[in-house]
Amino acid sequence: MSSPEPESPAPSESTLRYRRILTRLLVSLLASWVLMMLPLPWSLLAGVAGIVTAVLLVRLVIAAWRDRRPAMAVISALVGAPAVFMIVLGSVTGAIFYGPMSELEQCRDEALTQQAQDACRDEVQSSVLSWMEGLTGS
Repeated sequence: MSSPEPESPAPSESTLRYRRILTRLLVSLLASWVLMMLPLPWSLLAGVAGIVTAVLLVRLVIAAWRDRRPAMAVISALVGAPAVFMIVLGSVTGAIFYGPMSELEQCRDEALTQQAQDACRDEVQSSVLSWMEGLTGS
């Protein structure tokens, strides 16, 4: 006859909270990444998901610190903060340069050859430069 297996101790409430926040953070990061891959204007929603991810990252670092996991708190902050910054910065940049970027996407969709896509890129670069000169008054 075999003896019953010993039960593992139930995780504490703080550990469960930490795991829930970590799961939500990972889902939010995945949603941000998927939204970044979509065409304009949908890719701008990645910024909103990035802000949600930033809030969850702060909550995760606090929960890890309270759960006496300082290494996890530091690693999460060091890896998560640049990722969130890049997501939000990409979305803000997309919003600032919305006109030229949407022109580029539309031109690339219609371009059939690599030469046509290169012409699209050159056209958008000149468009952005003229737009920037209009802002600075040069």
